[in-house]
Amino acid sequence: PRAKEATPLELHGPILCATDLSDAADAAIREGHAIATQIGAPFIVCHVLPEAFSVRVLFPQDAGTDASLQAELGHKVTVAVRQRLDAVVAGESQSIPIEIETGTAHAGVVTVAERVGAGLIILGHGATALRVARSADVPVLIARPSPADGAILGATDFSDPSLPALRMAASEAKRRGVRLRV
Repeated sequence: PRAKEATPLELHGPILCATDLSDAADAAIREGHAIATQIGAPFIVCHVLPEAFSVRVLFPQDAGTDASLQAELGHKVTVAVRQRLDAVVAGESQSIPIEIETGTAHAGVVTVAERVGAGLIILGHGATALRVARSADVPVLIARPSPADGAILGATDFSDPSLPALRMAASEAKRRGVRLRV
């Protein structure tokens, strides 16, 4: 019997890629941009700023967000993210929307995903990626640098909820033209 072919990846919303401006996040940007380009999905990049600038330990009555500081920091991080995009995806970076959020990294990513109606979240490997994968309501792809011809690993516990992960893995293997290992 002939094996059933993997169907193309179907998303219900844009691809959201979170960056902390690290090399691991660059791999996620590269992968997310490639997938978005190939399937014709919108691609959005986000960065989460810590809320450290709103903490006032000595004068708790003055606690709150300093709007001018937040605006300045938001502008600086947007410029930094845009520079990173320029380095990673070259000439196409100006058309990529950037979302800035504040809070803890994982909660900020999930908040942005909900706000933009993301169909897929992509992050570089690390603790934040694991926390997002546990709490997001949409599929999460954890990207890491790997050989272009390396196999795709799909993990399952044979439950119905694991089927979308296997479909995603099969679709990604087909998109890359590589083997799928389950």
